[in-house]
Amino acid sequence: MRQFYLHPRNGIIYAQFVDPVTKKCLTSHSTRKKSRDEALFVVYDWLKNGIPQKQPREKMPLKEELTVEQILDSLKTSTLTGKDVSRIEKNLKDQGLITMIVQKGSPSSQDFIEFLKNFWTYDTSPYVEEKLSHKITIGKSRMILAYERMKLYWEKYFQGVSLGEVSRKMIGEFSSYLSQNYSSLSPNTLKNIVAVRVKALRWAFVNEYIPADPTISLPEYSSKQKDREVLSPKEAMELFRQEWKKYVPLYQNLSRQ
Repeated sequence: MRQFYLHPRNGIIYAQFVDPVTKKCLTSHSTRKKSRDEALFVVYDWLKNGIPQKQPREKMPLKEELTVEQILDSLKTSTLTGKDVSRIEKNLKDQGLITMIVQKGSPSSQDFIEFLKNFWTYDTSPYVEEKLSHKITIGKSRMILAYERMKLYWEKYFQGVSLGEVSRKMIGEFSSYLSQNYSSLSPNTLKNIVAVRVKALRWAFVNEYIPADPTISLPEYSSKQKDREVLSPKEAMELFRQEWKKYVPLYQNLSRQ
């Protein structure tokens, strides 16, 4: 059986290796040569030393290339279950290649903003339900404020992002975005805006919606408040020299009507 085939494409010779197990032709590789003889020298070098990859100075042995192609071919024809995907995910994680796979229909696949909306809506929030079940009171005004902050600052920035896609880097970039675009806000206000996602994402991690907590070790805003301006003695004197209208209590005005 032949190990490979050569064929021209736009004047360049391409090599296509044959899988010895499945007998199928694999992905074509450009030899970057225009003549057949030069292309053959390149292919024989690949057979001996490996096929160059996109990364500089890296080559993949032909045996590994065949294995990868076999895996990809198998994935195309196999019916995978959620358990199968989890096993593949674990293997890729162990190799340091991915952080996670977002499986369709899983809690992590839901829209991130929709998750936040639900999380900060008092009547539907699983977070509130959990707290109430443990006799812990959650103020509605606090939930409303968090919801409004989410709508105002978070919704547009994270549009179209799933819960499982939210990463530490993404959150860090959002924090920088807030500082640059809302410079008039105090550090404490920015801190409270960011807190909307911290509590929600940590809850999602603890309850196994996501496999990792993307809020860990993120830099925080300073808790220092803006300095309050105090009137100088001269300004205070000018203020008290002003003539003020006589103060009439509100209840007296009402009684006259």
